Amino acid sequence: DDDDDDGGGGSDDDDDDDDDDDDDDDSDQQEDEDSPKSWYSPSQPGRSAAASEDSAGPAIPLLDDLDSLLTDGPDYTNWRAENRKRSVPMVTRAGEEVDLGADELNETLAPSHTERLRLINSPERAFAAIFTFDILFPNARELALQAWTRVAEEMQLSPPPDMDDIVKAESMPPELAVERVFLWAADWGKVKTITYRVAELMQQFTSDGTFAFEPDPAVLQWLDAISKYKVACALATTLTRQRALDVLQETGVPEDTFSVVVSAEDECDTQEQKFLLGSFKLGRPP
Repeated sequence: DDDDDDGGGGSDDDDDDDDDDDDDDDSDQQEDEDSPKSWYSPSQPGRSAAASEDSAGPAIPLLDDLDSLLTDGPDYTNWRAENRKRSVPMVTRAGEEVDLGADELNETLAPSHTERLRLINSPERAFAAIFTFDILFPNARELALQAWTRVAEEMQLSPPPDMDDIVKAESMPPELAVERVFLWAADWGKVKTITYRVAELMQQFTSDGTFAFEPDPAVLQWLDAISKYKVACALATTLTRQRALDVLQETGVPEDTFSVVVSAEDECDTQEQKFLLGSFKLGRPP
């Protein structure tokens, strides 16, 4: 009886082991079915590459061109474009174009040992000042508002601009302002037509006497004070260099007040670029 019981117990254990093995085989098979097939494997054992491609789906194209990842899209920008707004493009002697930001200019324009010794006697000469055109002439924005408003009336563009739009447009190229600030057009040809007309009107208003610049008396006093200490000054404007010098002469500002003029010929897109370029021309770290 004991032997029969032991034999019966042993057969039950064997049956349980067989059931566990079957469950393990089923789970392994289920995992194999659920696991994703690699699209990069050319084939599987016992199957052709063509059959593998049909079952795996179309191959994922690899992106080898890095420039396509850095290209500006219609609705977003990238790090390279943002960095360019805060830097000045320069061309090296080897013909390579580089972007110099504030850190690079601080390192490049840092005074040498001899210059530091000279600045001990005249510390004020280590500094410089950059004035924007609208600071020297507070009513300069009124000229821009009149020009943009006239263009909107002539070309039947809406909505009409206001002073807030003019202030926002100062921080970007006029072509970008037409598209993103005034919301008038996105077609490049129409955008250039609008900006050319605005430039013509601003030149016309200042030439025929329709608009007269009025310098700020407080700024003139400040310029006179720092000029006594031989502090170099620069003027940043969107006008041409010759037109800016004519305005200074017409308003009675001495021509030697500004040793550097950052004008439209310098093709700066943002205020940051104007300031950095003015700092570079003045030879002072920003």
